[in-house]
Amino acid sequence: MRSVYLTFGDDFDLEKPRKILSYLIDMENFREMPHNRLESYCCSVGAGEPAGPYEAEKTEHGGFKARDIMATGANLVVAGCSDCRTRIMKSLKPKFNLDIEVKYLREMAAEALIFV
Repeated sequence: MRSVYLTFGDDFDLEKPRKILSYLIDMENFREMPHNRLESYCCSVGAGEPAGPYEAEKTEHGGFKARDIMATGANLVVAGCSDCRTRIMKSLKPKFNLDIEVKYLREMAAEALIFV
C-alpha cells in the first residue's frame, strides 16, 4: 500500500477528512506534512482566484507546500479542495518535479466502494 498524505483547505473542519481517510486506508501508511492543520501552507491558489498576471509568483510561493509534500515521502496526495488539487497537479508537480499522484478525497471513497 502506498503512503498517503491528505491535504485540504484550512477553512473547514480539519479532522473530518482524516477520519474519512482512516476508513479508506491503513493509517500506518499516512504521512502528515511537517506543516499541517492550522499551520499548513497554502497550495498557492489563493482562495480560487485566477492566476492572472501573478502565476509565476503564486507557483513559486507554492514551493512551501511542495517541499512539505516531498518531506512526507508520500506518492499520493489526497486533496479535499478542487483548487488545491488543480494547483498541485498543474503547477507544483511539474515546477518542483513531484513524483506523486493527486486525487480528491471523494475519489478515494468511490474507489473504496468499487473495490470492496
